Amino acid sequence: MKKTFIVLKENYLRQIKSWSFITLVLAPFAFLIIMTGISYLEAKNSSDNDQIAVIRQVKKSPLNSYELKKQGIDVTSKYANISAAKKALKKDKIRGYLTAKTENSQVKVTYVGSSNLDNSEKQGINNIVGKYQQILNIRQSGINNKQLKTLTRKPSFKQKIQNSSHASSIKEISTMILIFVMYFILTT
Repeated sequence: MKKTFIVLKENYLRQIKSWSFITLVLAPFAFLIIMTGISYLEAKNSSDNDQIAVIRQVKKSPLNSYELKKQGIDVTSKYANISAAKKALKKDKIRGYLTAKTENSQVKVTYVGSSNLDNSEKQGINNIVGKYQQILNIRQSGINNKQLKTLTRKPSFKQKIQNSSHASSIKEISTMILIFVMYFILTT
């Protein structure tokens, strides 16, 4: 056993003198530090201007920050009016701003920004505004409670799953064979 450690020690001392060995040892750490630094700077720069400002022009605005955050949209209500939001948009502090108003019993939402909204953000905004528009429509139509219950009835959805243990066991076996083959390919 002593001879093995002596051979390892001599081999290590001989190899450490070459630049390729030093590079081989230090390169992964250097790349890790560089990538961490780049990721940190990118996260720091992108987190500030990823928010959407919500401008409430009236007290009972169809858009509020709480509902938008529940939909997974990163919003802020720091800006009280459109001019402040425009200045923040020009300075790249926010990604855009939303305004909503009701004209002739119709909700109108406007987004002004430096980039397009994602589909999930559009869908979240449409969900909130759609609920508000539905409330306005119900109030304006003058229907009674029985009619309202009929209109707000939701569909029933049930999901039944039939277990197919044969198919899942075939998947497990094929995965194990694939891992086994990959192990032997990598070791040779």
